[in-house]
Amino acid sequence: MPGSPSLRSPILLIISAALFGCPNHSETCGPAAGSGGPLDVTATNVALAYGGLMSGQNNDCPGTPGVVSVTITGAETGSAGFGIVTFCVPRPDLLASTPQPLGSGVQVVDLTGADASCSYAFDATVAPTGTVSSSGLCDNGGGSAGFTLVFDGGVTLDRTCGSAKDTVAVMLSGSVDVSPMQQ
Repeated sequence: MPGSPSLRSPILLIISAALFGCPNHSETCGPAAGSGGPLDVTATNVALAYGGLMSGQNNDCPGTPGVVSVTITGAETGSAGFGIVTFCVPRPDLLASTPQPLGSGVQVVDLTGADASCSYAFDATVAPTGTVSSSGLCDNGGGSAGFTLVFDGGVTLDRTCGSAKDTVAVMLSGSVDVSPMQQ
């Protein structure tokens, strides 16, 4: 006697999923193993770090109709830290699969900070360089597990030390976990 049609369909779905994977779920979502370090902002005599990065599909920097942009924010860590960092990703769908240029693919909206003797602010007149890549970025940045960003680039900061003012080119580096904002 053949098996019941009502049992055959669920069993075939389970076997198909085991053999071929679930559609649109081939990538592991969430932060990469061994990540979770700070976003380091460094140069000679400059060492700032940012953590607690959180993301939301806020559509603050629209890029393409039908794709909701992602805003990422974090705070400076350390004893002198009062700074913030904010990025906007107009095309998280592209960042999920390909490193994006820092400045256009991952826009620097704000970066401020301080150390024992100086304060720093992002200089938007100088184009950022380098790239940002991701790991575990699912659902165009809306996944509930979060993801990891890997920074390999640079920006220019306006530096104020007492009454002295200048600019300093800094490197952005690190493998940083990003958590979803609670909705």
